[in-house]
Amino acid sequence: VMKPASVWVALVLFLVHDCTAWDQQELGMYDLIEEVNQNFYELFGIEPTATKQEVKKAYRKLSLEWHPDRNSAENAAEKFRQVVGVYEVLKDSSMREKYDSVLENGMPDWRSGIYYYRRYRKMGGAEALLLLLIALSGGHYLMLWGSFFEKRLVENQRRLKLKKGENRKQAEEEEEARKEQVLAEYRPTVWKSLPVILVQFGCSLLLHCLSSAKERMTALPPMEENEEEEVMRRPRRPLASEPREERVAEVAEVKAVVAEAPQQLMRAEEQKEMKQEGVWSSEEMAELVKLATTKFPPGMGARWQHMSKALGRTVEDVTTAARRIKHFQASEELSARQSIKVEDRSGEWSKEEQKLLEGALVKYPKGTEERWERIAEELPGRTKEEVVERFKLLAQMIKAKKEKQG
Repeated sequence: VMKPASVWVALVLFLVHDCTAWDQQELGMYDLIEEVNQNFYELFGIEPTATKQEVKKAYRKLSLEWHPDRNSAENAAEKFRQVVGVYEVLKDSSMREKYDSVLENGMPDWRSGIYYYRRYRKMGGAEALLLLLIALSGGHYLMLWGSFFEKRLVENQRRLKLKKGENRKQAEEEEEARKEQVLAEYRPTVWKSLPVILVQFGCSLLLHCLSSAKERMTALPPMEENEEEEVMRRPRRPLASEPREERVAEVAEVKAVVAEAPQQLMRAEEQKEMKQEGVWSSEEMAELVKLATTKFPPGMGARWQHMSKALGRTVEDVTTAARRIKHFQASEELSARQSIKVEDRSGEWSKEEQKLLEGALVKYPKGTEERWERIAEELPGRTKEEVVERFKLLAQMIKAKKEKQG
């Protein structure tokens, strides 16, 4: 004999398997049937026993007729989408069998689970939440009535036992009053329904949060007052307890320390800065070049000492950086000259071409449309790329010359 628990497990497994059988294609077919609202075979103009070739032929005809590129009707795109959906159903054997079953037995009604699932899929978030609240409220209300009837049954059984015994009439009346009082507590009312309970819980939670916040806000000022009272209660140092001469001497010592403190601090900072060595920033290098060329030019006495004090570095650090700058400028100038010579030799521009280029640059200033094409037309045998390259080379030479003079 199968146990009741086994029966429930088998029933649940059957329902789960039944639910998983509702695939997306089947749900889409039901939606398409409601949308088209016409027999698929009649729409394609074929018989229910038509072969796949006949279905494909009818689909080609309808797709050409309702294609949005060929048909200018307003509902052409929607009609074409429906034709494609019907073809997807009829070309598949399993889907075609399910559609034939719908033609024979009709669409799933309220007695089928898929009916409610399809309605649930079309709901929004608010609608689904409202439906869930209604279902839970109904279930909770039924549970309240079930608890009430159960309690009444227990009380009736207790009353029957009381009648069998030898009891007085007064005891029966007391038992009846107690029964009514107990059942009144279990009797379902509107105030015991789930929505009312949720609203009451939300209101109580909100009131609790507001009261807690109010208590915290009112608790802060007393703390500040207590702190202020503690500060006011601290013992003050008596001024008259010390001799006047000691106070005068102490004030003089403090003045001397205060007067010498800035000088000592400046000397400590100078010594600290004089000890700093290492990587020079671009701003420090620029300041060194400026001091060496304008403020402390060559030939000035104690030149490096003045620059080291101005930069906050040692004399050795300043002289080393100056030698590096001088060596870098010499190597950069040499490389620039070599590159200019090589590029100048590779270009092989004659004096006449140079004059024509200068005249064309004046003739076609900046902002002229197709400037470099027109300049290239003024120079026979030269392309636009060669003209642009020559102009860049001359600009680099002029820039290097200005930097050398500066």
